[in-house]
Amino acid sequence: MIIKSSVGLAALAAIALTFALLVPGTVSSTAVAAAAGETPLERYCTECHGLERVHAQKIPAAKWWMTIRRMSTYDGFELTSAQQKEVFQYLRENLAIDGPGGRQRELDSQSGKK
Repeated sequence: MIIKSSVGLAALAAIALTFALLVPGTVSSTAVAAAAGETPLERYCTECHGLERVHAQKIPAAKWWMTIRRMSTYDGFELTSAQQKEVFQYLRENLAIDGPGGRQRELDSQSGKK
């Protein structure tokens, strides 16, 4: 009995997801991309440049924010302020040398510092 009810719930969830994907406006493209495992960089930044360029930067969070703001002045770069914050949050957490992702420790270990 438990198996049948869990199968029924799974089928119901699949139907709901299918409906949400087929009905315009019910699921944002950001939500679909996030579900696919894309990072904000992959969603928003790779139309103009590759990720190698981003990952090669060794800068603090404040400079990442200035970079996002500067790029927002370019023609064709149309991110909402929420999307800009999403990109910044990802960069701060994962690539900023002063962020919680520990990039500074990585850079120090590469240069022999402790």
